[in-house]
Amino acid sequence: MKKLLALLIAASLLFALAACGGSEKNDGSETGADDTVTEPAQNDETTIADETAAEQTAEESPYFQNGAVLFRAFLELSGEEFVSLVEAQGFAWYEDDYVMSGFGDSGKSSGFQKNYLADYIQVYNSTTDYRSYEDIKSAGKGELAKMAVAFNVKGEYTDGQEAISIVFDGLEIGDAKKDPNDERGSGAARIKDENGTEYLVQYATEFYTNNTAVVSFIVRTDDYFAANPFAGTIHSIDAAWSMIYS
Repeated sequence: MKKLLALLIAASLLFALAACGGSEKNDGSETGADDTVTEPAQNDETTIADETAAEQTAEESPYFQNGAVLFRAFLELSGEEFVSLVEAQGFAWYEDDYVMSGFGDSGKSSGFQKNYLADYIQVYNSTTDYRSYEDIKSAGKGELAKMAVAFNVKGEYTDGQEAISIVFDGLEIGDAKKDPNDERGSGAARIKDENGTEYLVQYATEFYTNNTAVVSFIVRTDDYFAANPFAGTIHSIDAAWSMIYS
């Protein structure tokens, strides 16, 4: 009888161990199912992290400051890189519309803008020939600045010349002139890139009561003036400078 009772106890223990082993196996299976369920959440987190990193990259771009493009972006980026950068900064393409600048443009233009009538970027061959979205995007490195670009910047500038030192950082800034009738707000400078290409930079500034300023730039090359003679007779930066700023 004692032997029979011992056998029954042993059998009970074996059954209990088997049951525990089965339970552990089921737990492992359930854990695997949980892992399968949580995978999308992990992927979502990865996607969010990637998007955040992309936003941070845009905000920290060496080609933007205070939400405004720097001239080096036109020189050092391909068209596709440039478009990706400005769109990451919140600029959107506009077509054949009126976009006001510090120069009081009266005609329609095409380009990128953000915050209507406040932030704009234009690339063009003449005042009536603005490059299309496709043309800008397909441009090679440095090609965007070959003819003319126009854009504006914001900041706490004491005058337009101060903005030039920031917006054209890394380039050779040569002769600079202020409009004698508007010394704080308007003027021009001659600037060269590392390849020796020269640019005539003209600016106009609007000041606001909170000490901020919006400076609008037009940047043009000798090629631009050759194709679009100023006053019908001025075919180069030298000639334009002599006539306007001598």
